This record gives sequence, structure tokens and C-alpha cells, in this order.
Amino acid sequence: TALQRLAEDCGLSHISVDAYVERVRGVMPDQPANPATPAIAGGGKVDQIGLFTTAAPGISVSNLAFTNQKNLHLLNTIKPDQVMDAALFDFLFCCQDRHAQNIFIDEQSNLKLIDNDLMLGGAQKGRNADNICTPSSLFLPMNMESWRVRTSPSKLGHLDYRCHMDSSDSLPDIPTGGNAKLTQCLGELAGMTVEAVQKKYGIAQLNAAAGLRERATDLKEHGFAEALRRSQREMKEKFDKAENRPEGEKLKHWHTNLWRPLEEPHCQKKA
Repeated sequence: TALQRLAEDCGLSHISVDAYVERVRGVMPDQPANPATPAIAGGGKVDQIGLFTTAAPGISVSNLAFTNQKNLHLLNTIKPDQVMDAALFDFLFCCQDRHAQNIFIDEQSNLKLIDNDLMLGGAQKGRNADNICTPSSLFLPMNMESWRVRTSPSKLGHLDYRCHMDSSDSLPDIPTGGNAKLTQCLGELAGMTVEAVQKKYGIAQLNAAAGLRERATDLKEHGFAEALRRSQREMKEKFDKAENRPEGEKLKHWHTNLWRPLEEPHCQKKA
């Protein structure tokens, strides 16, 4: 897949489950297990390409935070380098849906990202369909996913990458120089045309390839903090314009816009 190849080329595949394509052959029953799924009349044979991933060890952070709070201490021992790699992964490849259900954690507090099918702009629709992809992830500030849980008793605010850096800056840079493959990858993406990026990695939408090249270029030339600010500018502009709309429209725009104001991180205190 495009994302798998990109993750491998950029030295970030270790933080995510691997994805692969295989042919699926089987038979669909007449009545599916899920009533919401349309039935194939009389059943039917399936013979098509399917997208699969390897299994992630551990449990979802959602399970940890909301159903098994006695183990919340695991969030205190997650490895800072994994949090920063996850932040880079979600930023560079533009995850718009990194919530507590698709982050897994094992007994050694290792992280693994799953459900990556809606990245590289795959989640964009409706009024945001033509925008350059804007990341929304629990590992990043200034977005819907992290903003809505920032003060939750679940302590999910601790996944903010800033909680794992020794910096007093409101938006510190994540160093990328220690990952040689990432440095090389950013340089190559920045030096290619959008069309070449799309062709090399088989990215379906040209707009997604343009966003990827833009984020890679900003990371290379300006560093992580400024790249993150730049990635949010289009959504922020739309957010600001919505302030002058009627209350109903403003509320609807608040719900669909991924930008949120920058706040201090809500980190979990170590015992």
C-alpha cells in the first residue's frame, strides 16, 4: 500500500502495524451478521483483493483509560521516542482520526498504531474534501481529537508529544536528525514534483500527494513546530471566519473543523 511503502522509506514503519494486500476468496451468506450491512440475495461468491494488517499486541488505550483505570500507570511509562515517532507518523502521513480506539499499548508500554486506512487525506469529505489534509491526532495539539479529551479523567492528554519532551516551549520541535531514513525521505519528497510523488507511491488523489509533499518540505525546511502550524492554517482561517456566522452555523462549523486553539499540554503527573 502507499502508506506502508512511505512508512518504510521514511523509517517510521515500526510504530504502526504492517499493511498488505491479498486476494480474498469465499462465500457471502444471504443474511449478514450485521443487520446494517446489505445482504447479497441468495448469498454470493467473493473473489477480490482485500487489505489486511498484522495484529497489534496489547489493548487499545480506550480500554485502558475507560474500562481498566487501575492500569492507567502504563501511560506514565510509555517511551518518549515512540510518542514522538507516532506524532511524526500522524503528522507526515496526515492521520485525521487518531483516537483512543486505534492506539494500542502492551504490558511493556510499547505503542502500536492501527486502523490507518483513512490517512493521506482518505478521511476528507463534504466541505473539507478539497482542502490540503489537516492532521487530527491525540499525539498532536491544536486539533479536534486531542482537544476534546485534554482535561478528561482518562488522562489521554498525556499522549500529547509535548508531555514527553524536556522543553518549556509551548510548541517544541521534534528532532528528526537522529532518523537517517526520515531525513533522506523528507529530502526526496521535497525534491520531487507532486505528480512524481503520486506515481512513485501509488497515491490515489493528487491532492493527497500535494499535501504529503508540502508537509515533508515544511518539516525539512522549518522544523516540526512550524510545519504543524502551517498544516493547520487553512482550517484555522475557516475557523476564524465562522466566528462571524449565525450561532447554528458556527456550531456546525466547530464540529466539522479540525483546528483548535493551542493550549498548554495536560500531562499526567508521575507517581
